[in-house]
Amino acid sequence: MLDADQSFGHFRIIKKLGEGGMGEVYLAEDQKLNRKVALKILRPAFIDDADRLQRLNREARTAAQITHPNVMAIYDIDSAKDEKSGKELRYIVMEYVSGESLTDFL
Repeated sequence: MLDADQSFGHFRIIKKLGEGGMGEVYLAEDQKLNRKVALKILRPAFIDDADRLQRLNREARTAAQITHPNVMAIYDIDSAKDEKSGKELRYIVMEYVSGESLTDFL
């Protein structure tokens, strides 16, 4: 969906971290705050899917209420236009925690 060094909103994409059923997760640089973040971006196929949008919003709101050392912080939920496709994409901005993936750890 997004490429390394691509601008997306006020973020610069560094690399893709993973993907799941609802979307893809990227390591990005927040150019406003000069910090690395994880961006979870809803797949373009789900842009008009009210159920998926509601699930994304619910996920962000629920996770944002949790304060725990083992749970990443949620910074924002918003949308931005993908310059390549011209589509408005919904995303969650999360704390980026560097280290080994859970899959590699196990």
